[in-house]
Amino acid sequence: MTTREKLVFEAPGPGTWVLDNQHFPNPLSRFKRGLGSESSNPSMNMTRARYGALTSVSSVSIHGFNYARRDRVGVPPGSSEAQTVDNPVVAERVERARQVVVNKLWQKDLERWDNEIKPDSIERNLKLARIEVDALDHRGLAEHLYRCRSNMAEMQFRHHMFTNVSGYPAALFILNVSEWTGLDPGDLHQLLDGSSRLSSGATEQFEAVVDAIRSDEESTAILNSGDDAQSILRELLDIPGTVGDAVDRFWLIDGHALATGFDLHSVCAYELPEILVDRIKDAVENGIPDRSIDALEAAEFIRLRVPAEHRETFDAELADARNIARLKDERGIYNDIWASGIMRKAILAAGRQLVEDGLLSDSENLIEADWAEMQSLLRGVMSVSDAELADRRVERMSLTWRDAPARLGPPPTTPPPIEGLPPEVERLYKALEIVEKSIRPPAMSEDAPDLTGTAASKGSYEGRARVAVGDYRFDQIDQGDVLVTSTHSEAFSAVAGRVGAIVTDTGGILSHLSIVARELGIPCVVACKNATTVIPEGALVRVDGNSGEVTILG
Repeated sequence: MTTREKLVFEAPGPGTWVLDNQHFPNPLSRFKRGLGSESSNPSMNMTRARYGALTSVSSVSIHGFNYARRDRVGVPPGSSEAQTVDNPVVAERVERARQVVVNKLWQKDLERWDNEIKPDSIERNLKLARIEVDALDHRGLAEHLYRCRSNMAEMQFRHHMFTNVSGYPAALFILNVSEWTGLDPGDLHQLLDGSSRLSSGATEQFEAVVDAIRSDEESTAILNSGDDAQSILRELLDIPGTVGDAVDRFWLIDGHALATGFDLHSVCAYELPEILVDRIKDAVENGIPDRSIDALEAAEFIRLRVPAEHRETFDAELADARNIARLKDERGIYNDIWASGIMRKAILAAGRQLVEDGLLSDSENLIEADWAEMQSLLRGVMSVSDAELADRRVERMSLTWRDAPARLGPPPTTPPPIEGLPPEVERLYKALEIVEKSIRPPAMSEDAPDLTGTAASKGSYEGRARVAVGDYRFDQIDQGDVLVTSTHSEAFSAVAGRVGAIVTDTGGILSHLSIVARELGIPCVVACKNATTVIPEGALVRVDGNSGEVTILG
């Protein structure tokens, strides 16, 4: 019996449980599973409550696959009973939603992020990233692992403190403009392009490096020396003053963040030095992509279709939505994506020590241990064998979201509408529903074409497909290749600048890679269902970001 045949999936409770196939295309590592529910769920539901959402989220891991259930507040889980404003829990949420609209709570949250949470997250992560892990003994490394794990849990909590916060002003703006002009909401997301340069990998640290090198002849010569990428980075780091300081900060922040996914088998950017150097070199020579000019030109055109009495509101709401858009990416990059990279670095250092001790054959095997097993191994106690850890990795990488049911429990039903909502609250919920469908479109039907999806970024491109699944090494991707993947992660912005087009199995026009592609100005087709299984590695493909079609040319 194969691993797939052994897997048994049962609904963990009443109601409908939906598989997350966007963030985690493979089963989660045991270490990652242990951190999931203890940090993410409370934070996410706290934010939903603050913003007056009428649902909370329950999530569980089944064989490493993430399932979530939307629980309507004020009624039992899985119930078809209608929510009513007479229910005190519902009434409280409705009032909070009204206050969100009246007081523009998202603006206060952005201010808190900029002035409090983000600086503190940077300070915490920098402190851990600076640790020379290979200089630690077993005890010191065990203590460092504990600190990294605690930090990773805290950063996951902070990530979800701001889940969908940037979506509120965007949702209200898009709904208003759609009603004023008659344009499809899906055509209005382009007005936010360029508002988060972080989506194209242009972090503050990256821009500082590019500016410093452009102004320094010595560093420009090093960058163009033709030496291997690792040597170039080392030489740039050793330059005293502005260049060395900028590269050091870029190395510690961008370099230590996960670059290819959310789990710990994903590699950090510093493990892909060729990609880092190529990105810096390209930006120094050609500049950093900036889609804001195109977006603002489109906004001027659409503004002409807005009735005159609404144009002042159009301007204010567009500015508001663009101002906060970066929070969608920053909450990941400066919190858990960075903390997870620091965690990976610490685990691999521990793995190397265990290899020297003769307990492991490969440092990467330690990633497959749970937290208790890691602690035991560092004490020299073989609570799990090297062979079992190696088998876990092979098994985990052999499974994908296609091996798990898309849904557990009964089919989802449309809940009855809530009567008596204040008009501004009803409008807010309507706006959020539109955005939700853009991020998580309805499940693809079984008979949907394999290579037809949703056009997420316009243009047409032909190139060699690089099918990045499992523990794919991204240093295999050459400039101009086509990235074909299942995962949607803001972490990809660090490597996506190398590719000419993007194709994904899942997602919608507001999923992370859709936004990354638009920021880079490259074609993207998402929700292409079986792209990673149908398209062969290295095949020549055409990606049509206008029609949503992908064609294998040979």
